[in-house]
Amino acid sequence: MTSESDETIQIYNVKDGRFDKSLLSRKYGVKLAKFTHTSSSIIYASTKQNGTIPTFLPQKDQKSLTFPDAIRYLATHDNSFIRYFEGHEAAVTCLAMHPGSDNFISCSLDNTARLWNLNTRNWTGKLHINTPFLSAWDPSGNVFAIGSPHSAIILLYDHRSYERGHFARFDVLEAVNNRGNPAPIEDVFSNWTKLEFSNDGKHLLLGSKGDGHFLLDAFNGSLKAYLKKPASGQGTRRVAPGEGPTEGSNGIESSGEVCFTPDGRFVISGGRQDLVAW
Repeated sequence: MTSESDETIQIYNVKDGRFDKSLLSRKYGVKLAKFTHTSSSIIYASTKQNGTIPTFLPQKDQKSLTFPDAIRYLATHDNSFIRYFEGHEAAVTCLAMHPGSDNFISCSLDNTARLWNLNTRNWTGKLHINTPFLSAWDPSGNVFAIGSPHSAIILLYDHRSYERGHFARFDVLEAVNNRGNPAPIEDVFSNWTKLEFSNDGKHLLLGSKGDGHFLLDAFNGSLKAYLKKPASGQGTRRVAPGEGPTEGSNGIESSGEVCFTPDGRFVISGGRQDLVAW
């Protein structure tokens, strides 16, 4: 599934290698579309306000009726909404589904990360963090990570006791310095597009739109490898989550063109022209 800049969702049949269907979201916009645990329902983030607000209402009431940053739960078989998840006060930058349940995490420019359950419209937990733009679940579903690019920090939480705060703090700058500064400083403090655990839970992949990606040890945060792209300037032109449009970009937020293979032996990444594997 892809969420497109033309405000459509495109779904493909991977087994047969064919296009399956197109869903429209002209009224609300669409980004960060994710499958839930059934192929017939998805969640995605809005990019527009919910319709027209009557001008005769007091300003405080108008605000209560606008949810430009809502998350939507959609049935794909008839393109009907099941539920809205409202609460974020700025653009959503990441959605991460729990690997085995109906829980998911959203990150936002309002400096909060929120926990939700598909069965209720209200968030079940909220964390106040500086620029929590990325999130990921470990394969067990017991631990989740929150990535803060402006602080160059990744925080790890126990899902069962996240209210107590993080139990691990990985400093990406420190990890890079300990390996002899192999990465450009702008990739350390910005350009982050993806956070993902390997399926064996041993590694944490931090994707970047810049010159390379970071492979971290999921237990101590050390830098196992800097996965440098073959040539400088091969990063995507799309902006990273939380960034505004830049010169030469098309203004579309990247949700990361890098991932582990299912067996965890390889990392695959796109570039401006090539497909690269490490």
